[in-house]
Amino acid sequence: MMTWRKAGMAGCAALALALSADGAAAQRSLFDTPLEAPAGSARPASAPAAAAPAAPTAEAPAETRKPRARAKPRGPVPARSLTIHNASPNTLTGLEVTGDGKSARLAKPLKPKGRTTLRLPALKTCTVTIAATFETGAPEPSELDICKEKTIRFTDS
Repeated sequence: MMTWRKAGMAGCAALALALSADGAAAQRSLFDTPLEAPAGSARPASAPAAAAPAAPTAEAPAETRKPRARAKPRGPVPARSLTIHNASPNTLTGLEVTGDGKSARLAKPLKPKGRTTLRLPALKTCTVTIAATFETGAPEPSELDICKEKTIRFTDS
């Protein structure tokens, strides 16, 4: 006797084959191995024996499936931009931020009491070198941790 049964795979129907009259040994789908017959029922000689274990099916419980985890950054993340404040009485004529062999520069001078944002390249390290040039003097190199500080404030002292 043959019966039809629905499988839960995206609305598709799978064929279930009853191997005995009482339905003791049946397949869930064509890709599954036959279920074991209970003790005392005879298996027909025409049914092929399963030579290899069945491959995992899509009917696996949802608990065994794990969602993909997004990679979280390890440790501090360097800033992608810095806010520059010129609180000095002198014009900031040049500013260069260098780190990991990459650099960013101010496009135009920054007047006293001025504020601007400097976009940085993608850096892997937190420490950068800053070289600021004012109209009154030579560059003043210094180092800054851009993972902790996102603002640079220049004063007259």
